[in-house]
Amino acid sequence: MHDAPQTAWSLEALAAKAGMSRARFAAAFKDAVGVTPGDYLADWRMNVSCTLLKQGRPVAVVADRVGYGSPNALARAFRARMGCAPRDWLAQQRGDAALSGS
Repeated sequence: MHDAPQTAWSLEALAAKAGMSRARFAAAFKDAVGVTPGDYLADWRMNVSCTLLKQGRPVAVVADRVGYGSPNALARAFRARMGCAPRDWLAQQRGDAALSGS
């Protein structure tokens, strides 16, 4: 997941990589990490998205790099996880940095 967030990871694919059944993998992952594989992947994609946005990458490029089919799909997922649209989040980050003198 870390090396290829753009991949359409399924529970089956992740379990196969780990050499486990889906149920065993899902349970072991949640026990070890504290969240489901799907939630972890969504959080990781948001982390990568935020980094790319801060680097000045366009939303369309970010969407492609983290596995969303379109900028609109990324915006919907971003809003659900982060509470606002990617551009609004970036504006907030820039505003916070300007306020703190960074």
